[in-house]
Amino acid sequence: MHYLLDGSIYTGEFSAGRHCGTGRFFSDSGKILSGEFRDDYANGQDTLWYPDGSVYVGECRYGRPVPVGSPGYGRLYRGAHVPRYLADAKPEYSGPDLTEEQRSFLEKAGRQYRKLVKNDHPPRFQGKDANAFAKWVTARLEYPASEPRDGQSRVVRVKFRVAEDGSVSDVEVVESPGDAFSREVVRVVLSSPLWSPGIYEGRKVGTTYVFPVVFR
Repeated sequence: MHYLLDGSIYTGEFSAGRHCGTGRFFSDSGKILSGEFRDDYANGQDTLWYPDGSVYVGECRYGRPVPVGSPGYGRLYRGAHVPRYLADAKPEYSGPDLTEEQRSFLEKAGRQYRKLVKNDHPPRFQGKDANAFAKWVTARLEYPASEPRDGQSRVVRVKFRVAEDGSVSDVEVVESPGDAFSREVVRVVLSSPLWSPGIYEGRKVGTTYVFPVVFR
């Protein structure tokens, strides 16, 4: 079990000190994630319960559902459309049994941590989140002339890093239907304008993303 300074709690499997395997994450914001974790985040097939009662079931990357339209995107249920079995399956956690001294220490540490990270945020692309970059890439793709159009979508999974200075580097194709598609995706991703880098604990940090790029 891992108690985070922001008040969030992770219960589940670990590897090399990181959240890795099957687990559950209770966010201080009220979100609850259950399923596959890797590198301290929900990465894989997960269920996400939102504070407003909505439930997402499908693939997550870095603690968030993959973009709508991606091959791994599942389904988001809202309001009366949330199946009873999903509502009933929502995990609950009542919190640890702590002494008054332990509780006071954690509250003080939490206040200090929140002050430190109040301006933290993931990288931003043109003032928006990473989904805006996915749309930017899609708008600039050119279907390879060497590949036939048969009405089927082609998906390339690409990994890249947004560096501390906002530049995009370390572009690597993880999965692809062919070299021509891979080259086109790498070309477009490398042409990206600068991002606003991610901020963690008050300092700029590099961030790695894995994106599906769809040729239609």
